[in-house]
Amino acid sequence: RDELSIARIAEDYINAHFAEDISRDDIAAYACVTPNYLSTLFHAETGKTIREYISDCRLNESKRLLAATRKSISAIAMECGFGNISYFSTVFRKCVGKSPVEWRKEQKRT
Repeated sequence: RDELSIARIAEDYINAHFAEDISRDDIAAYACVTPNYLSTLFHAETGKTIREYISDCRLNESKRLLAATRKSISAIAMECGFGNISYFSTVFRKCVGKSPVEWRKEQKRT
């Protein structure tokens, strides 16, 4: 395996499992490399840490669900792998600049 394929394997694994409680060790074991080596390669390839990439996947899916469904905020938080609604709301507001409720209302208007 070359360096690019290891990062791609990690991305594919994260994209399939972001809603679960996954760790760098889980991803490294799947890619058959050490966690530190994976982190180095992944950051060099994507410009993001593994944790940032997982968070981005979770946020992107939560935004999709907020816009496309009537599911509750807490159901979306759990479905996207956030441990609880307050953590989800904190991360969402920090990254998006609005609460999930505000963001959803804004999407309905457009």
